[in-house]
Amino acid sequence: MDEKRVHQDSRWIRTFKYRRAIVIAAILLAASGVSNAFDGARKGFVAGAGVGIAPRAHWSSSLLNINASEFGVGGELILGYAWDNRNMLVYDGAGCLFTTSQLVHGTTVQGIDAVRWYHYWGKGPRQFFTALGVGSTMFATQYCGVDGSGFGYSLGVGRELFKQVQAGVYLLGGRTSNDYGLKASHLDVLVLLTIIAY
Repeated sequence: MDEKRVHQDSRWIRTFKYRRAIVIAAILLAASGVSNAFDGARKGFVAGAGVGIAPRAHWSSSLLNINASEFGVGGELILGYAWDNRNMLVYDGAGCLFTTSQLVHGTTVQGIDAVRWYHYWGKGPRQFFTALGVGSTMFATQYCGVDGSGFGYSLGVGRELFKQVQAGVYLLGGRTSNDYGLKASHLDVLVLLTIIAY
């Protein structure tokens, strides 16, 4: 009986040691992958965030008889992959927050969740870039029954200011609709300063 218990205990200890070795190896691989992913070369995983202004946040709805253009605050989040130094494909959540006098409760956010392709032009650390994206436009406000979503697009141009810091102008557009039959058109111009880790 004691011999059987000793055998079970030694098997449990070997299993524990193997599992511990696997966990340690997985942690080391993950740590080395993260350190290689953000090594300063625009190839591999990229992540970033940007803030700025929205000099034009426009939305219109014929049903509500609204045609409004406002000034707002803009921002974006980027997560994706660069397959070489000139091209990256990212998830990009970009949009703006503004207040409007056209609605009773005027705080409004509109933007796009898109797959965006960046292409960098030229040589050296301060390259120009173009960006093109398609995805889902969203519109949300405190006013009940106005929120909606639909097809959207984004276009952008800009330039790297420093390594991993870029400034760009983006045009976001699209149409939204909701279950109440409300349809609206949206067009935003964002001027953003973005930090991208790669």
